[in-house]
Amino acid sequence: MREQFEKLPEIAKILNRNGGGYYKERTNDYHHCNLYFDKFLNGAWYAFQEQQEKIARLQSALDDLKEWAQDEKQKSLDSNLSEYNNAKYVMAALLVENINRITGADK
Repeated sequence: MREQFEKLPEIAKILNRNGGGYYKERTNDYHHCNLYFDKFLNGAWYAFQEQQEKIARLQSALDDLKEWAQDEKQKSLDSNLSEYNNAKYVMAALLVENINRITGADK
């Protein structure tokens, strides 16, 4: 995750500006000789970590939903495709298709 953060254009500029900045593993924070940049880096680092945790939770929920939809789709195919099961199949198929589109898994 830290590598992603450090590749962000504004972060990379600050890390290389005026003597540079560095990451301290033990304290999980950044240090820069300029106090403003020091505070900016650490605020951005904290926010980045929080957002990445939210993204991970959302991805997990999407994965669970996709797995459920794929299971429902398969159950509908395995049954006699009554009108009810056909509707479930279509809904599950559309759900899988949309999750793949949103997450980029269809590419």
